[in-house]
Amino acid sequence: MSKKTFAEQVATWKTDKAEYTLDPSNTVTVLVETNPKQAGKKPAERFQLLLDNPGRTLAEYYALGYTKDDAAWDKMQKYIQLKGKRPVKRKIAS
Repeated sequence: MSKKTFAEQVATWKTDKAEYTLDPSNTVTVLVETNPKQAGKKPAERFQLLLDNPGRTLAEYYALGYTKDDAAWDKMQKYIQLKGKRPVKRKIAS
C-alpha cells in the first residue's frame, strides 16, 4: 500500500449513520483568536500553523504538518470553518 501525499489526505469522521469527508481544496478560516490547544503539546503546535498562516487550503496545511484528524476535530469543535465544497456524506450500512 502506498502512502498518500498530503494533498490526497482527507479528513473523515463518523457518526452512527454516516461518514463525512472533508475536501482538501477547502479554504480554512480560524474562528478563535487564541490557540485553544494545551500549550507545549503537538496539537497546539499544529494549530499554531493555522494562526500563523491564515487563508490557506487544507492541502496546504497538510503539507505544513497539520493532520486530517486535526481538521476533523477542529471543525467539530468549531475552532475552524471551511469554505468550498461541502463534506461528502456516505451512509453507513446497518
